Amino acid sequence: MCGFGSCAGKVVPRGSRLTPERLAKMRIGTDFLTDTEKQLFIDILFEFEPVLAFDDSEMGLLNPDVEPPVEIHTVPHVPWQQQNLRLPKAMQEAASAILKKKLASGILEHSQGAYRNRYFLVAKKNPGEYRLINDVQPLNAVTIRDSCMPPSVDDFSEDFAGYPILTSVDMFSGYDQINLHECSRDFTAFMTDLGLLRCTRIPPGWANSVAVFMRVILKILWELVPDHARPFVDDVALKGPKSRYNDEEISPGVRGFVAEHAQLFRRLLWADRVSVRRSTGYTAFELVYGRDCLLPVEFSVESWSVVDWEGEVQSHEDLLLARMRQLDERVLSEVRAAENLRDSRLASKAYFDQTKNLRPESQQLHIGDLVLVHDTRHANDRSRSRKLGFPWFGPYRIREIAPNSMHYYLDELDGTQLKRSFAGNHLKRSFSRSVLDNARREIFETIRVRTDFENMPVEGDNEEEDGDDGT
Repeated sequence: MCGFGSCAGKVVPRGSRLTPERLAKMRIGTDFLTDTEKQLFIDILFEFEPVLAFDDSEMGLLNPDVEPPVEIHTVPHVPWQQQNLRLPKAMQEAASAILKKKLASGILEHSQGAYRNRYFLVAKKNPGEYRLINDVQPLNAVTIRDSCMPPSVDDFSEDFAGYPILTSVDMFSGYDQINLHECSRDFTAFMTDLGLLRCTRIPPGWANSVAVFMRVILKILWELVPDHARPFVDDVALKGPKSRYNDEEISPGVRGFVAEHAQLFRRLLWADRVSVRRSTGYTAFELVYGRDCLLPVEFSVESWSVVDWEGEVQSHEDLLLARMRQLDERVLSEVRAAENLRDSRLASKAYFDQTKNLRPESQQLHIGDLVLVHDTRHANDRSRSRKLGFPWFGPYRIREIAPNSMHYYLDELDGTQLKRSFAGNHLKRSFSRSVLDNARREIFETIRVRTDFENMPVEGDNEEEDGDDGT
């Protein structure tokens, strides 16, 4: 039901996702909760409606600051090509519909790699519905295993013994919310009627999918684990208080232990907004509002986050000083976050330059070089009219190279400046005919000198021949 990542800050119309039909299917307390207590949980769901998902169109994508796109590390191997299993005609139509839906949502994309897996369909509970399975067994055979793992079933179940109230939350298509790094996507390619497709998210059935998902969910819920919540892959169980407090009511129709559990449920749905981002070192809430997030439980339990404004502020001067401290702290937090973000990006660039440099030193582009620009507008167009077309524009001349970047600013040959910048992987050197002729002459000259040198007679052989002639 829940999603995480890019949907956390999204605004949706009230009731657009929590429709009456969907609410009727949700098991909220059954006969254990009073009508008022049920409404308390429903109000919390409406409060966090943007993080709920019931189909692919409502699903979010994990924020890369929480976990960068996943890379598949393998041992040395030879690419494999598997033949598909034959599907009945009715299932072929269902498969095409599923593939088009996943292509439209970005879960799949076209591929032109060297790998080919097979796929098949498995029937779901509802008649006529199928689940598409990408057979990644060959990939699992060469994958280096991730050591993270979920808790054992016994430990998980024993941890919830004796609690009078529990909540279970299901992460909607959890694997489809975690990006797969572009360099690893060809490993997941499979042949379909729509062409060779590959996954853009971690594939179900991959050897490390469970380990990756557990690492992500523990990063997001670390403040609640293990005291209040325990994740088991894409299911999160939330504990309540161990005591029912004699069923005492704190408001009409709401018992104290139910209200306490409802606040923990709100914290669970709030977790993404108060997760510290790896790149900035701050939560999204703190950067927007200039202070730490106040959780509802902190209004009933004293904490350092709650300021006693009535006790501290006695005059107009005290109020101004308090407001100035607030503003100064927000500015300092933004400056520190910007510095952390810059350092994170520079570290990522240094790693990219070391491991994935696009060009060796001898082929680096410099200011003044002529280059061609790749036309990416029709990169996925496989039609016959485009197949033999020349996909390059230019030539242009490099005017400027952005500092600490792989982006280039170009000029037309007459000096007209192009407004936008171009990524380095979309450029290649362009050589004039005179430069090519000079390079060709140098190559021919080198070959000629080498041939002449190899054909030179050896002095010892000449002396032997002279001696033979004398005898």
